[in-house]
Amino acid sequence: MKILDYLPFRRRAPADWRAVLRALPLRNSRIDWSADEEGLVTLRIPQRQDRWARFLNRIATAPDHRRVALDEIGSEVWRLCDGATTVEAVVRALMKKYKLSRREVELSLSLYLKQLVKRGYLGLALAPAPGAAPPEAASGLQRKREECKPSSPSA
Repeated sequence: MKILDYLPFRRRAPADWRAVLRALPLRNSRIDWSADEEGLVTLRIPQRQDRWARFLNRIATAPDHRRVALDEIGSEVWRLCDGATTVEAVVRALMKKYKLSRREVELSLSLYLKQLVKRGYLGLALAPAPGAAPPEAASGLQRKREECKPSSPSA
């Protein structure tokens, strides 16, 4: 497993659904969100601020953010994507709350998470497989740290 597999907000989705079930969905920290009295979540996504967007803002003013309103199930999924709950736990919570089969939840949740990751609203931090060795890059970093430690002076 590569060190990049541990980074959230990467563009390519993992190929194995079992790996996704172990993943931790993380909300993009740049996105503000709020819930109304009915529990529906509204996302406030900042507009990009690159050169092209600044040029277009001179021609026609645009808001500095856009709003995306999520439905009931989307709001529930967004609340559960806190960085501590695995996708497997989200599947189980949705099965229990909405009385759906595992297959129905996995199918719709996989499509929904794929869209959120593609748009950059969520990232998936992949956990290593149980019993898997740490990535070589991480163990190499540990070796470098140990080599850089000052040795105690000998008398």
